Amino acid sequence: MLKKVIKSLSEGFVFKLLLLIETVVSVIGVYRLCKFSKFDFVVIAIAFMLVYNVVIFILKSIEPYYKSMKEMQKKKTVSERITYFFEKVLPEKRKDIPKTIYKYVSLNNTSSDYPQEINQWYEEENQKRFDSLTANKIWLSNITKLNDPCEGNHYEYSNWLPFDVGLVDDVIAKERCTKRSESFYNAWNTLRSYFYTSSFSASYDNMPMWAHYCSNHQGYCIEYEVVNPSKLFEVQYWVGRIDLGHDMEQLYSEYFFYNIDELQFRSALSKLQMYIYSMKSSQWKYEQEIRTILQLNCNDKTGMNISCEELGLKIKKILVGINCSDEHETILTAISNELGIEIEKMTFHPIERIVDLPSEIKKRNNNLK
Repeated sequence: MLKKVIKSLSEGFVFKLLLLIETVVSVIGVYRLCKFSKFDFVVIAIAFMLVYNVVIFILKSIEPYYKSMKEMQKKKTVSERITYFFEKVLPEKRKDIPKTIYKYVSLNNTSSDYPQEINQWYEEENQKRFDSLTANKIWLSNITKLNDPCEGNHYEYSNWLPFDVGLVDDVIAKERCTKRSESFYNAWNTLRSYFYTSSFSASYDNMPMWAHYCSNHQGYCIEYEVVNPSKLFEVQYWVGRIDLGHDMEQLYSEYFFYNIDELQFRSALSKLQMYIYSMKSSQWKYEQEIRTILQLNCNDKTGMNISCEELGLKIKKILVGINCSDEHETILTAISNELGIEIEKMTFHPIERIVDLPSEIKKRNNNLK
């Protein structure tokens, strides 16, 4: 809870409050109800900023997550920082994962307008999902098969080498940089195909999620209780791309020139990949994603089923989409009875406010003037 307070403060709440205070003070000054000079206002603003920073500093000093983050930054090597993150920082971070999470599942309705091959493929895919649900399992997709082409590629390398500065010309430096990038990329992709993931969301009534991942409400959503969050990652959303080259370069240097053995190197590299796979572009923020990430030696490079128990999850309820067919709803009802869990049909949200569209458009047009 304290961590959420710090995060909300750090995301600009206090600055908005300061802006409000500035407006109030300015209005008071205009009407001469209070003798605030410009200097007085600057002093007040600086005082609020000092108080803000002191409050944030105190809160972070007593919050375990931020204390562990500070300790991690003191570590000298990349392998030490990665290990510390997974052993100390991540367990603290996982305490904020919701106790209930949701998985959106698509179903496709067959139609006489579709070719027989398409209908057959739809039926087979639907049956796979029903079988997984009945067996109390969750499908984990290979990282390389996800719908975001930047998945696991959300990084880039620096375009220069420190030891090249002043020693070689730009052409040679660029060639060395290109070769280094290619070697890192090849090493990264060698391990990439061994990682599997399954995505969940923090909410069940996310309309874009129902549209994108439940075939426009033709599918269903599974509600899970988080029994053990040790295999879950709360996705972090970033603007731009992550410069991974420096950490990769240091990690390789530690392996070749310092006291880090091959086992430690491979472990650090795998954990670094998991860390990257828990990050996505901020454009996906609406998903409120929580995902499980596992490194598996699996023959099927498309994906595999894992039991809910192994992932630390327990099925609580099935939420049926508004456009789910009667046939599929009947199947889901039978599965819910077999599993002894609740099933509920989604409905449209009640209207919170009736909008008079002409007057609303007129009001917005006036605001634009």
